[in-house]
Amino acid sequence: IKTAVEKIDIDVPNWTFVAARLFLFDLYHRVGKSTHGIKGEPYCHLKEYLKYGKEAGRLIPNLGEGYDLDDLNDYIDSDRDLLFNYLGIKTLYDRYLIKNKEGNPIELPQHMFMAIAMFLAQNEENKQQRAKEFYDVVSKFEVMLATPTLSNARTNRHQLSSCYIGSSPDNIEGIFDGYKEMALLSKYGGGIGWDWNQIRALGGMIDDHKSAAGGTVPFLKITNDIAIAVDQLGTRKVAIA
Repeated sequence: IKTAVEKIDIDVPNWTFVAARLFLFDLYHRVGKSTHGIKGEPYCHLKEYLKYGKEAGRLIPNLGEGYDLDDLNDYIDSDRDLLFNYLGIKTLYDRYLIKNKEGNPIELPQHMFMAIAMFLAQNEENKQQRAKEFYDVVSKFEVMLATPTLSNARTNRHQLSSCYIGSSPDNIEGIFDGYKEMALLSKYGGGIGWDWNQIRALGGMIDDHKSAAGGTVPFLKITNDIAIAVDQLGTRKVAIA
């Protein structure tokens, strides 16, 4: 894999697909070892994947209820793994594929896409068909989902949106309640825009005491420390603006 990656160049760009496929074959082997798969068959049945994911505590317990899993399993197209370039499959592995408590991968790309599609379609009228439609657009890279959706849909962490807006009132209780909100949103993958306009300026009055207010800068320093401390399980850096 390393040799193939080193050969990637603007004049010979297809080495990225050589590296990606070598990486995939290694991933098939590793996931098969973790889930006791059958040698030579990279993808186990969708039911088996769901069983291992739930036993590892990584998938929500009711994922798959109300679906014809045999039909969805037959619909999975493992050849779509070959659409990945090296950076794509490496990023997917590092950030999004589910791993067990030992850090070993227990999920392959097409299982991930189908599980996300099932999660997103669970309240649709014809959820079997909708799951297939969602799977198609994501697995063919016609649409790519945001990081919180890729990370959290199908798992016990249900925050799916990327961006959140909040504000702090001009009192200590509200300001520190805001810090809790920031930490929880960041924990589950959200980027934050925060409004500090209501906080009184440096030198303002507090309870008739002149020049008592410290302004926003001390509070912004705490905000920065929250962004560093709550790192989204290592998926990506927190963003607070």
